[in-house]
Amino acid sequence: MAESEAIVVHEDALDAQCQVASRSIDQLIWQAPHEVAKAVTLFGPGVVVLPMMGRVSGLEPQAALEYSAHPSRASGGLMDRLDLELKFGPLDPSRLIKELSSSKEALEKRLEGLANQELQEEVLALQDWREKAMGRLKTLEKRAAWAFLGVAGEGVASQARAEIKKAFKRRALELHPDKGGDADRFRLLQDGVEGRCLVPRSGRGINGAFLAAFLGGLM
Repeated sequence: MAESEAIVVHEDALDAQCQVASRSIDQLIWQAPHEVAKAVTLFGPGVVVLPMMGRVSGLEPQAALEYSAHPSRASGGLMDRLDLELKFGPLDPSRLIKELSSSKEALEKRLEGLANQELQEEVLALQDWREKAMGRLKTLEKRAAWAFLGVAGEGVASQARAEIKKAFKRRALELHPDKGGDADRFRLLQDGVEGRCLVPRSGRGINGAFLAAFLGGLM
């Protein structure tokens, strides 16, 4: 096999693995309890898988959120550090929690102490996390929309458009202010669900108010 052909085969296999992993994450966000789905959306699947791996190595759940806490294969561990970064992202959940919970002053102070190469790696890692988190957030948003409508679904087997429209109309009648319904929830239905279930998503951003209502248990 020519070198160029080998590269193509390798890239195709890698792309297939990425697609399988993406579907598995979507499935987890659709099926998991709300708190787990929220954690996976924000921090990635490592927040669920790493503690389970850590149990095998005798790590406490909190400690297991750090890649550095896991023993390498040579030391009897399940995966090497590089494998963990490739599978769950360059930033482990523990690092992300610290990054997201740090004050602006603390973050600026830490960044000042980084060399140019370290700063560049930090920026690229955060960009990678943000891109993947936004993709997971869209899945969570769709789950929120379907839950509002009362439509059963797990993300992989899509519901018929006619069934979604029927559920939307039924919910609209229930919540319409003229019918004695809740005006705020009716507005969420119009702004959030209609835009997520009935209209193609191209060019649409995340509806923060709708997601906040879902994650806060309003539905």
